[in-house]
Amino acid sequence: MVYHGVKDGERAVDVFSVTRRTRKIQGVTCRVVHDRLRLAGVLVERTFDWYAQSRSGDVWYFGERTAELGPHGRVLTTSARVRVPLVRSSHALLTKEWTPLEPHVVDHKYYVRDVGVVSEQSVSGPRETGRLVSITHMG
Repeated sequence: MVYHGVKDGERAVDVFSVTRRTRKIQGVTCRVVHDRLRLAGVLVERTFDWYAQSRSGDVWYFGERTAELGPHGRVLTTSARVRVPLVRSSHALLTKEWTPLEPHVVDHKYYVRDVGVVSEQSVSGPRETGRLVSITHMG
């Protein structure tokens, strides 16, 4: 999945690759997703995120491993409306994320069933946006 947006005033490209690897977190088997963020063409962040999907199809975020301290997240609603070029939903999971290192910086992320993160935007702090613009399936 490829996202285009703005972060810290720079053009941002965020690429998510769903791997074949899994990791057990609190007894739940999670899929490992490799995330690479480039600002103005320079790689600035590499993370491994962990997601799991319930039998009913809901996708849950279980955290990440990154060189930077990961943000804290809170579920605001499970019925948010979101619209990006590839996806439209009125039942998206909306989270609020922040870090103690930058308490004035707050982001909202939208997750859609069977896809994962489709949009993120800053609520306070520097202007940051990102939205899903393409998905490539690797065989």
